[in-house]
Amino acid sequence: MRLFYHPVGIFPAGARWYLATIAVLALLAIGMHLSVQQQAQQQAGQLILQWGRDAGVEIGDVRYHLLRNGLVLQQIRLHKGDDTLAIAHMLIHANPKLLTGSHPRIASVSVSGVDASLHIPVGDGSWLDEPRLLQLWNATRAFDLHDGRLNLYPVQGKGKGLLVGDISLSLKTRAYEREVAASAGLPQGGSLDASWLRRDSAHSQIRMNWQQVDAAALARLLGLKVIAGKLAGDLAWDRVVSDVAGQSGRNRVQGQMRLQTSAGSVRTHRLKWDVSGGDDSWVGDVDADAWPLRPWAEHFPSLSGRQLTAGHLDGALHWQGRPGAWHVSSDKGALYDLTYAAGGASAWYWSRVNYQQLSLDTQQRQLDIGSAELEDSRLVLDTARNGAAAAGDDGWQISMGPMGVSNMMLAFSLPHGKVMLAGLSGQGNWPEHGPLSFELDSADDADSDVSWHLQGRAERGQRALDTADFSVRGRNVPLQGLRALLPLRVYERQDASLAGQVDLDVTVAIRNQQWRMQGEAGARDFDLVHSGNTWSADHVNARFGPVGMGLPFQQIASLEATGWHYTGALQPLSATVQGGGTDASVRRRPWWVTALQESGCHIDSLHWQQGTFSVGQSDARWGENIDLEMHHIEPGAWAPTRIDGIAGGSHFTLQGEWDLLSRVERMQGRATIDHALPFFLHDWMRLSGMPALVRGRLSAEVSVDADELEPGQWHSEVTLGLTGGRFNAQETPSDPLLARTGYKTVELLAGLKDEHGVAALSFEQRGRWADLSVDTFGDGLLAALRDGMHEQHPVVDASMARERSHLETRIRLRDSTPLSFNERERLRKVVRKLRAHPDMVVNLRPEWTAAAMTEEELHRIQQSQKIIARYLVEGHDIAAERIFPIWSTAGEKGAEISSIRVETELPLSSQQPPALPQ
Repeated sequence: MRLFYHPVGIFPAGARWYLATIAVLALLAIGMHLSVQQQAQQQAGQLILQWGRDAGVEIGDVRYHLLRNGLVLQQIRLHKGDDTLAIAHMLIHANPKLLTGSHPRIASVSVSGVDASLHIPVGDGSWLDEPRLLQLWNATRAFDLHDGRLNLYPVQGKGKGLLVGDISLSLKTRAYEREVAASAGLPQGGSLDASWLRRDSAHSQIRMNWQQVDAAALARLLGLKVIAGKLAGDLAWDRVVSDVAGQSGRNRVQGQMRLQTSAGSVRTHRLKWDVSGGDDSWVGDVDADAWPLRPWAEHFPSLSGRQLTAGHLDGALHWQGRPGAWHVSSDKGALYDLTYAAGGASAWYWSRVNYQQLSLDTQQRQLDIGSAELEDSRLVLDTARNGAAAAGDDGWQISMGPMGVSNMMLAFSLPHGKVMLAGLSGQGNWPEHGPLSFELDSADDADSDVSWHLQGRAERGQRALDTADFSVRGRNVPLQGLRALLPLRVYERQDASLAGQVDLDVTVAIRNQQWRMQGEAGARDFDLVHSGNTWSADHVNARFGPVGMGLPFQQIASLEATGWHYTGALQPLSATVQGGGTDASVRRRPWWVTALQESGCHIDSLHWQQGTFSVGQSDARWGENIDLEMHHIEPGAWAPTRIDGIAGGSHFTLQGEWDLLSRVERMQGRATIDHALPFFLHDWMRLSGMPALVRGRLSAEVSVDADELEPGQWHSEVTLGLTGGRFNAQETPSDPLLARTGYKTVELLAGLKDEHGVAALSFEQRGRWADLSVDTFGDGLLAALRDGMHEQHPVVDASMARERSHLETRIRLRDSTPLSFNERERLRKVVRKLRAHPDMVVNLRPEWTAAAMTEEELHRIQQSQKIIARYLVEGHDIAAERIFPIWSTAGEKGAEISSIRVETELPLSSQQPPALPQ
C-alpha cells in the first residue's frame, strides 16, 4: 500500500482505510456520471436531430450538459423558399424531452451569430411562420439574442436588400406578461429601437422608434416609388384580440414620421396618423405636411397615359377600407409640385393645386373634387402619341367642380414641333360623366402684347382623350412659335429663320386620338430665311382647313400676300466649264416645293400682290410690282397661273399653267417682256466676269407647250432681242462666254446686230418634263449663240466704232424733286426734234463729281433718269424704247456739276441731223 504511504501515511491505519474508501467511492461516482452523461448526450442528440428533421431544420452539432440541464446547438440552418436562417450558437436551458415534446417548456434561450434573410412582404412560406419554431418561442420564458444580422429583400425585383445589423433582442416573462426589447443598426447611420409587451393573451402593444433611416432603401423594400432623404419617427400599436370566434381583434396605430431631404430644403416634411380597425377593415386620420406623394403613385389615377412621379400634400385625410379598396376623403388641402410623366411624353406639372371636398375610391377608381384652384401649371397635349396614351389608360373616372386656372402654359405637341400658349388664366369644370369645359385667356403683360383666348370642351372616355372641340384666338403671336403648324419645315435646318407676328382664329377637333384644325391666320412683317434665300411680306393671310392627322391632304383655301419681297442667291457663271461645253448643273427642285409635297398640301387660291424680286442683295431689284396668282394647286393637276410685273422699267407677263406639286414638275404657257433696261443683270454679269452692259433695251418671248407628237415631253420657242446694246470699252480676261461659245461677249453682241442695232436670236427646244428648268433654257441659249455667230459672222472684230451722239441739254441730279420750268422747256425742244426724226433715240448719260461712286450717288442718277424718261413718255408720248438711260461708269466722272446729259442719236444707217438751237 505504498500509494497511501505519503502524505496520509502519518494517519493511523483506521483513518487511512476510511480515506481510501472515500476515494474509491468518488471514482465510482465519477464513472457513473460520465456513463450517464454519455447516455444522456446520445439520447438528447437523437431527440434534437429527429426534431430538426421533422421541422426541416438543419443542426450541425448538439451538446448536452447534464448538470446544467442545458443544450448547446451549433450551425443551425433553416430554408423556407428564398428565406434563410442561420444561427452559429444557441444555448437552451431545457430538458430535451420537454423541448421536443408536444408541450415544450423552456427556461431560457441565448442566441449569438444570427444571419437571416427575409423577403417583404412576409408570406406563409417564411421561416417566421414555422409552427414548431413558434411553439418553442411561445414556450420560452427568457430569450437573449446578440450579434444578429438580417437582410430584407423585396418579393418582386432584384438587387441589393436592406441590411439590418447589430441586432440585439431580449425576452422577459413575468406572470402573464411577456416583454420583448430590440434594437438594430441600419445602413448610413440609421437605427431602430422597438419593444413588444403582452399583458395577457388578449392585449398587446408595440412601440417603435427609428432615426436616420434611408428613405430610398425602405421604399424599394416595400415596393414603393423611391424618394430621397432620411426618415425619423415613432409608432405605437395597441392590439386587443377578440374572444368571440370568427371576429377579428381591434387595433389602434398612432405615430408620426419626419423626412429630412437636402440641406437646402425650406419645407418640413411630416406625416401623422391615427388609425384603428381589425383585420378586414380600417379607419383613421392622416395629417400631412409637405409629405411626398410619389411612394403611393399607384393609388392615383393616370392622366392621358402619364403616371404621378412627384408631388407633395398639405392636408388632413380620412381613410377607411382595406388594402386594395381604400376610400380617402379630405375637406380641403393642397397639392404642390405635382408632376405626371411617362416615357417618351412631355411631363405635366402643377405648382400648386388648392382643393376642397376631395374623395378618392381606389376600388371603384373614382376621384371627385368639389372645387380646385390650379396655379402655375405646364401641360403638353401630345397629339402624336394619343394612341399610346389610350393603350395605357387605367379606367379611372374623374370629376371636378369649378376650377380656377392661373398662369397655365398649354402646349400642343404636333408631329413637327410644339405650339405653346403661355400665361393662361380662366375657369373650367369637369362634372361627373360629363365633358371637361374650359375658357382661358392670357394675362395682361406690360412687356408683351401677345394675347390668347381658348374655349372648348373635351371628353375622356375609355381612351385617354376621345373627343375634344375648342377654339383658339391669338393676337400678336410671334410667328416662330407657330412654325410647327406651317407646311414649310423651315426649322429642320440650322441656316433657317422665321420672324413676324400673327393673328389667328382657329377651331380644333379631336376624334379618336386624331386632331384636325381649320380657320384663318394673318401675319405681319413676315420674314423667312432659308439657305441664303429670303421671302418677306408686309401682310400674309391664309384660310385653311381641314388640316391635321388622318387626312388624305392638307387643305389651304387661300394664301394671300401683299408687299412681298424675295431675295435669291446670286449664282454667277464660272470662267471655265468642266467636262464639256455646258455647265454640269444639278437640277434640284426648290426646298419649298419639296416641303409642300411632303406636307400633302392642296391650295385652292394663291395671290401675291405688290411684290419685288432681287438677286444677291435685297436692293438689287430684278422685278417690281409683281402680281402672282395661281388656282387649284395640287399634285397631278394643271394650276392656272398668271404673273405680271415690272422688270427693267418695262412690263412683263407670264400666262399659263403650272403643275407644281407632282413628282415631275411641269409648266406650259407664254412669258413676254418688251424693251426692258438690262441693268438688273449688272451684278450678275460683273461677278461672272463679263464686261458691263451700259446701254440697251431687252425683249424676250418664251413659250412652252406639251409636245403633241411626243407624250411626256415639252416643246418651247424662245425669241430674244437686245436693242442698242453697248458694253463699256473694257474687256475681261475671264469672260465665261468664251469657254462656252468660243466668242467673247462683245463679239457676240456685235456679230448678232443688224443694221438697226438690234441683236436678235430665236431657237426651239424639246425634252422630257423631268429636264425642264432654267438651266435647260440656258443651255439652249448658248447653243443658239454659237449657231448664230456661225451663220452670220464667223469672226467679228470687237473694236466697234461708237455711234455719234449729240448733246442737247443737261439736267441736274435730284432725289425726288420735280423738273423746273426751265428744265422742262429745254426738254420740250428735244421732244420736237424726236418727233421730227422717228428713228432718233435719246441717251441719258450721267456725269458725276464724287471721288467714288456711292450707293447714294447711284440712286440719285437712276432717280433722275427715271424722272426725265417719265416726262418724255407720259408728258409727250415718246415711246419708252427710244429712251436709253446709260449705266454709270468711271468714264463719266469728272464733270463740274453732277447732271444727266440728254443726248440725241441716230442709227449708223441714218444721217445725223444738226442739233436744234438751245
